[in-house]
Amino acid sequence: MPYLRALCCIAASAALLSSAVRADVIELPSTTREIRIDGVLEESEWTDATRVSIAYETEPNENIPARVPTTAYVVENGESLFVAFDARDPDPDAIRAFLRDRDAAWDDDYVGIILDTYGDERRAFEFYANPLGVQMDLTRDDVNGNEDWSWNAIWDSAGRINEGGFVVEMEIPLSQLRFTQRDGAQEWSVDLGRSYPRDQSYWLSNNPNDRNINCYLC
Repeated sequence: MPYLRALCCIAASAALLSSAVRADVIELPSTTREIRIDGVLEESEWTDATRVSIAYETEPNENIPARVPTTAYVVENGESLFVAFDARDPDPDAIRAFLRDRDAAWDDDYVGIILDTYGDERRAFEFYANPLGVQMDLTRDDVNGNEDWSWNAIWDSAGRINEGGFVVEMEIPLSQLRFTQRDGAQEWSVDLGRSYPRDQSYWLSNNPNDRNINCYLC
């Protein structure tokens, strides 16, 4: 039985959001294809993946169209969650990317996935990587508003800058996550995002954000 069959992408409780800012539900497919984590987005490797558009700018503006296009790919194979980001940029020379220590690339361009695996709107795992694949990971406690930077999972990432922007690929073993063990589909709350630092820092997301709700996961 695959660990994970569905992802529920929710920025906030649907009961509290108007239809204009309600997030979508995506199905997470399973694959038997070999996916190489090398920062090269081979179409044949990601054929089975669900594609998700990172379509909103949620900071500093609220839910306007993203100023640069980004497509995320998500798929699982029963052992790992695979995520890829095709991050386009009209000026690739402006991309900020340096080989840094782990958890130290916050001033760079980066992309990532936030996983509320219990769907309780209280805690989440966060995985990010810059355009060179430098990893940043942490856990979030939304009850106390704390993030734990000391948490380090064992996962793989790679990134490459290309003529149209950059690509990041990730493999996150499901053994590194905690979630409810049960038969049938899992429903997780997920945010896929991109940090775009230029004249200022912009946050782009696949989920709209309701600023009237004073927490992130809920």
